[in-house]
Amino acid sequence: MSNQSNLELVKQFVDAAGQQDKETLLTLVSDDFEWTVPAPSFGMAPNYGAAAIDALLAVLGGSFAPGEWRSEIVRTAVDGSSVVLEVHVTAKSKTGKQYDNWYVHWFELKDNLITLWREHSDTKHAMDTLMG
Repeated sequence: MSNQSNLELVKQFVDAAGQQDKETLLTLVSDDFEWTVPAPSFGMAPNYGAAAIDALLAVLGGSFAPGEWRSEIVRTAVDGSSVVLEVHVTAKSKTGKQYDNWYVHWFELKDNLITLWREHSDTKHAMDTLMG
């Protein structure tokens, strides 16, 4: 795939995640897809395959008020099978707290599917807002 095709596929994934569209998400990831948040203090182990999509949807559905999730892709970088996004997210938690966080998402693709998603954000802010 071209750099532009890889970027468009990742953008589809981000849109589908924001809409909690499981069917679309599953069509965009490989069977061995890995989602990881590399922040030991966050206490989240990597998730794999369809279970990773279920975990993602559980986090989104369990943490944020329906229809309140907004994400804006601010910057992109693509180098072959690697796609990096800087994303600004605003939302309202289910407890009514305002959520405003910046993310860097690193994606790897193979055979027109996402194989890896590594998510970097201010996990302390996420925990304080969503769990505190």
